Amino acid sequence: MHHGICLPLFSIRNNAIGEYRDLIPLIHWCKEVGFDVIQLLPLNDSGHDTSPYSAHSAMALHPIYVSLPYKQDDSQRVQYHQVLKDKELLLRRHFKENRSSANPAFMKQEWLDGYARYKVLKDLNNQLPWWEWKNIPK
Repeated sequence: MHHGICLPLFSIRNNAIGEYRDLIPLIHWCKEVGFDVIQLLPLNDSGHDTSPYSAHSAMALHPIYVSLPYKQDDSQRVQYHQVLKDKELLLRRHFKENRSSANPAFMKQEWLDGYARYKVLKDLNNQLPWWEWKNIPK
């Protein structure tokens, strides 16, 4: 028999929103109380859509859960769009500053190039669904 917990990652926040590294204390707590299962709502990238069930990719993890030095106000509600905007800005800055030291194994994922193109086009088209895109550079 197994016992465990099911929750969205954003609910175990100790900062602006629950992050991947916040799973570590949860894992230790589950072990202490005898749980052997942790089930999370989907963590796939859903872009600006707050629903974890509106994934843009089966492979890409959502950047909103990346652990970055970021502090939000003490609001009881997750300011999803502001956190995402701020973290994307930090991630873009980090990539520009560290592009030359990027892990080659990570950059060779088969799905990554096509997904990166999709994300750029999605941004260029104000997050509209692909069938409504007008701005497609050649």
